Amino acid sequence: MDKSKLSIIISQEVFNIYFKDFYRNINFDINIYLVSKDKSINKDYPNISIFSDFNAIMELGLDKDTIYFLGKNDLDLIKNTNIENNPNLIIIESEKLNNNEFIHEKIHHMNDLINIYRESNRYFIENLLVFNIYEIIELNYEEFSALEYKQIISTISNILSYISKENIIGRSYLNKDIKSFLIFLKNNQEYKLDFKQNNVLLYTGDYLIDNLSCENIKIDFLDLKDGILNIDGYLKSNFYYDSLDFEAILEGSGGKKVYNSRLLEYPLTDRRTYKYLGIEWLFYYNFNIKLVLDESQDYKLVLKTIFTEADHKIIIKNNISFRKHANLSHYTNYTCPGTKLLEFRDNSFYIRDYSTSNMLKLEFKSLLKIIKSKKPFYHKAIFMRILYLILKPFYKNKKIFLFEDRPLQADDNGEILFKYAINQKDNIDKYFIIDKNTEDYKRLSKDYKNIIPFKSLKHKILYLFASKHFSSHIDRVFLDPFNDESPEFYNSLIKFRRFFIQHGVIQSDLSHWIRRYYHNLDLFLTSSPYERDSIIKGSYNYDEDIVQLLGLPRYDYLENKNNLNKDILFMPTWRKYLKNKEDFLNSDYYKRLNRFFNNKKLKENLLKFGYKIVFKPHYNILQYLDYLDIDEDYVRTADESYRDLFNCSSLLITDYSSVFFDFAYLKKPIIYYQEKDEYHFNKGYFDYETMGFGELIQDEDKLVDLIIQYMENKCKMTNMYKQRVDKFFEYNDKNNSKRVYNWSLKEN
Repeated sequence: MDKSKLSIIISQEVFNIYFKDFYRNINFDINIYLVSKDKSINKDYPNISIFSDFNAIMELGLDKDTIYFLGKNDLDLIKNTNIENNPNLIIIESEKLNNNEFIHEKIHHMNDLINIYRESNRYFIENLLVFNIYEIIELNYEEFSALEYKQIISTISNILSYISKENIIGRSYLNKDIKSFLIFLKNNQEYKLDFKQNNVLLYTGDYLIDNLSCENIKIDFLDLKDGILNIDGYLKSNFYYDSLDFEAILEGSGGKKVYNSRLLEYPLTDRRTYKYLGIEWLFYYNFNIKLVLDESQDYKLVLKTIFTEADHKIIIKNNISFRKHANLSHYTNYTCPGTKLLEFRDNSFYIRDYSTSNMLKLEFKSLLKIIKSKKPFYHKAIFMRILYLILKPFYKNKKIFLFEDRPLQADDNGEILFKYAINQKDNIDKYFIIDKNTEDYKRLSKDYKNIIPFKSLKHKILYLFASKHFSSHIDRVFLDPFNDESPEFYNSLIKFRRFFIQHGVIQSDLSHWIRRYYHNLDLFLTSSPYERDSIIKGSYNYDEDIVQLLGLPRYDYLENKNNLNKDILFMPTWRKYLKNKEDFLNSDYYKRLNRFFNNKKLKENLLKFGYKIVFKPHYNILQYLDYLDIDEDYVRTADESYRDLFNCSSLLITDYSSVFFDFAYLKKPIIYYQEKDEYHFNKGYFDYETMGFGELIQDEDKLVDLIIQYMENKCKMTNMYKQRVDKFFEYNDKNNSKRVYNWSLKEN
């Protein structure tokens, strides 16, 4: 023990819930003693001294400045020791707390730290205070009363008075925005603006918060279609949301025209407004600018940022950069939409008529940049781009449509629409993409010649030359053969229209996922007026003409069999909080499944009425199937396709899975078994009680009684729920594939 250093003693409980995270950010030298039976901790934390009990540590002869961090469950261990009444004893709350309780506990803990603050431990205590503020800085403060909230901010401002500005700046785990916010709060929320000729600066005291001219405009995409150029991008800044706007200045032979931006909000994504301690601090200015181009003119396009505050109006030409999936990049600064060539240079965009010679000059420069980059897969990109140039004359007049579901699984809207499209005689080449090592590839290859292996050379070539892409899934990892091979080398070559034909009916708010700035869809397919309305009015930010009400193609294949099986389909969805086997086996979810599978009353009545439970596990449950106690005399685990199960089953039991829409489409009965509110998506327009197509049950005994009631009545959907089905779905005519395909042909 080095007695010149500060010493701290931590119990195992506190180390697990608190100090592990803090320890990773410690960059100063102190004596740390851990009371633990687990000696293996030293493998990951070699600088911590481990003792089996408190008495062993006390024999070290620690000085009066030693600090003790214990949990409430440790108090019995220090009874009748001189630690019990030590003024440097800090008790850490170890129980799970809700949002407000956690904030109060942290503030209480920081006040305890201030009470033992002195010169000998100043640096350590300051660091610990900063870390505690960091833990609560992005939590929700809206549930506090105005008085409570004012007291919280006042208390934290006082705590910051014990922390030096240098200590805040020196914490590597704090991003620059949190650092500037804490200094702003430390300075009693004082700020000032400094106006320059072509710039504006934001200060708190002498600390620079933001320099507007140094912020980049980042482009998501430039989309030129039918003489309309859409530009989406963003700029992030600490300047208040209402003070910034963007404009595009379009200069052509016909003169100059200025287009204003439309600001978009994405509140459920990482491009939202960030609040620190409930105060708006970091703003994402997401914008869309729509410009009308005359095909006969060449243009220069400049983007500018407009800052307006009182009598000041500052116009700035910020530097422009491109996001990873934008159709331009640092390496490939041009693209050729239709008959035009769009180039980025000198922080401006230039639009002119396409010519092969100009394209080849730009391509040569792009190839040199890619070679010079030495980025992963750059040699593959060189090969593919040269191959693209060689093949372009042969493909330029071809119309190519690609269809996909998941790489490892077909039998969804992509396959169904492909089967319809392949029978249409319209001189369009159509291909279905799926992994070669799947049963679906073998199945489809027997009947169709245009089945292409996912990520094959053929797939990559078709991907570059396709004009339209239909998929039931939206994640690029499922669709883009270049996704893992530096996609920014290829994006400028990709011209197809993206048609998202969905995996199912959307019931939740999925705007965090199907967001415009990332996917830039040309078709967002829906099945219900309610669904379409929720997307148009939500934060997805797609134009109305993109969100089409045409129906899911796979519904064309749904049909009620004349002789339904006496099968009760059981399809619970997964729980996101279950991260591993241990989580699963210790969860109420696992216990609930086993309890249902072995319900004695249910078994007796299944036998009495001749029914069987058909369990279709969620994909994430498959790895844990062996841990479930399934009595195969009463429960069968299904591996058939969803469509076959829907067509042949008599009753569906689910919780939140959107498969119930498919079942309801057939007007067969549904039970929603939601014993606990464990829904992990953001709730949307669909209300189970007022819009649901079956009973909402929260108790297993009531669930079993209702199942018995349905078996007694031969599993018939009641008229009330049939009326809800009719009201919900726009179409039930088996022409969804036709509508979707015909709409796609009109979309140029």
